[in-house]
Amino acid sequence: MKTLFLGGSKSGKSNLAEKLALQISEQKKCDIYYIATMRAQDEEDKNRIATHQKNRIGKNFITVEWDGKTAFPALPKQSVILLDSCTALFTNLCFDFFEGEWNFFCGAGESTILLLQKILNRFCNVIFVSDYIFSSCFANGANFSSVQNGLSANTVIPATKKDFTADWAFLYAKVLRFLSENCDTVVEVQNGIPLVKKGAYAFPKDFFSPPSPKKWTLIFGGIAQGKTEFAKKQFSISQDEIFVCTRFSPPDFSAKCFSHLEEYVYFCTKENVPLKTDFPQGTIFIATNIQCGIVPQDPFERLWREETGRYLQALAKCSSVVRVFCGIAEVIF
Repeated sequence: MKTLFLGGSKSGKSNLAEKLALQISEQKKCDIYYIATMRAQDEEDKNRIATHQKNRIGKNFITVEWDGKTAFPALPKQSVILLDSCTALFTNLCFDFFEGEWNFFCGAGESTILLLQKILNRFCNVIFVSDYIFSSCFANGANFSSVQNGLSANTVIPATKKDFTADWAFLYAKVLRFLSENCDTVVEVQNGIPLVKKGAYAFPKDFFSPPSPKKWTLIFGGIAQGKTEFAKKQFSISQDEIFVCTRFSPPDFSAKCFSHLEEYVYFCTKENVPLKTDFPQGTIFIATNIQCGIVPQDPFERLWREETGRYLQALAKCSSVVRVFCGIAEVIF
């Protein structure tokens, strides 16, 4: 089985991918090779890698570091391959440091697809993990033509010449569409919850966490999708019963409903205050999904995004979870 897990920052995609790999390994009685693709560029990257390594202790993964610049390791064909992440692999090929500066390689998309095709052809059980980064608005829209307008795949441009964020996203979108087409199962992960978008695989209800009583309701979605209006109608509450969180002060915890929960996470992260996890039965949370865009350049913005993902995962385990998309509510857990 070939499976692709997609999700935003700290959505729980890696955890679910690891669980599936362990499940397949037990069924097939074979080894699991964890293909770690991230190249550490700074202390933040090193800490991130160390956290992933710590989380894998005792799980019987055989870790292989591979950045895509060398031939893929000669591993047994009957193995389970877990590649985490495709995003880092593509980035390794997209940017490289030579002749004294960082350069952007326009052929990185094609190169990544060729590597992934070889992996798909060689192994029967492959699990790919990828960030979903396409819920962003690009400030450099005028420069979006670099790749779209037909630059040769062999073109190399000094990365200091322009902002390549949009070009990077355009090329990586092609990689993900390739994987989606060629994998048997495609799973979107939201707040730790697996949502199968392609394939017939049915995840058990307790696959991502032990069964817990649903004490609360978590409503999430993009900006201006109708989350608050849904909450008002569904639970017969007024605007006065909804506390709107801000990044400047703690909420009034006597409220029945909290909107813009991500702003509460911002406040706690900034002030180094623990996030509250003991709410009364029936509490309603409304959150904007900020985890599915381009990784912010600002270190605190990255930390805030990750802490929001972790917090929503924790709340989701004890909540009825509703996703609102263009005013349409979908109960996903």
